[in-house]
Amino acid sequence: TLKTQTFLRYRDIVYINVLASREMEEERLRMHILGALRYGKPLVFDMMDVDMVKEMREKINQVHPECFEWLMTNSLVKDAHYKELI
Repeated sequence: TLKTQTFLRYRDIVYINVLASREMEEERLRMHILGALRYGKPLVFDMMDVDMVKEMREKINQVHPECFEWLMTNSLVKDAHYKELI
């Protein structure tokens, strides 16, 4: 998966490595989410073949208690919940 990681890093996306604690800090996540929305880029969470969904959900919900659900259902944009992250 190193090739995939390298490929994704050079694409026009917002790439977040879930295993990198610095990238999963609350403020950085908030800025990544808003940046992806602002510039219309896909938001990619790379778990590097590790089942980290529970941990990822907890970290994302530190940004806002419902943020993970908003991302998974696309209601972040549809229902204008992104305003709560600004």
